[in-house]
Amino acid sequence: MLDRLGMIGSSLCALHCLACAFLPGLLGILGLGALLGSGAEWGFTAFTILIASLALWVGFRRHRSLKVATLFLVGIAGLLLSRAIEESSEHPLAASHEVQVVESGSPKVVVDHHDHEGGWDLHFWGSIIGIMSGFPIIMGHFLSIKKSRCCEDNCVATGETGDSFG
Repeated sequence: MLDRLGMIGSSLCALHCLACAFLPGLLGILGLGALLGSGAEWGFTAFTILIASLALWVGFRRHRSLKVATLFLVGIAGLLLSRAIEESSEHPLAASHEVQVVESGSPKVVVDHHDHEGGWDLHFWGSIIGIMSGFPIIMGHFLSIKKSRCCEDNCVATGETGDSFG
């Protein structure tokens, strides 16, 4: 159950990072600009790290898989690195949650808001690292489920502990 919740939470965290990196103007237009703020980003990060840490602890006690532990630890370290990079730069929309919109006929056009002289580039790369860090966590949850099933079904009968990196 914990790993399934973790897979969902990690996926949502990765989608949030993806939307913030590539669709910040759309989030602002849709009234979801608060998702660009540091509070939302820390909330997704904290939830993902908390569930991954709990799943690591519970799962490792059961299957002792170093591969699963490594995936979780790499993903958690990546998320923390992502947050550190993003906090060291300022996202152009994070403070105001406003998007500059120019009316040109019927559809609204979002004016390019990327501040290439400011912290946008660092924030963008922090988001990319955050997205990439979600994948090992998702895979860690997936493998933890698989290894836990192995332990429930076969480990007692075969003596397998799951302690190899394979």
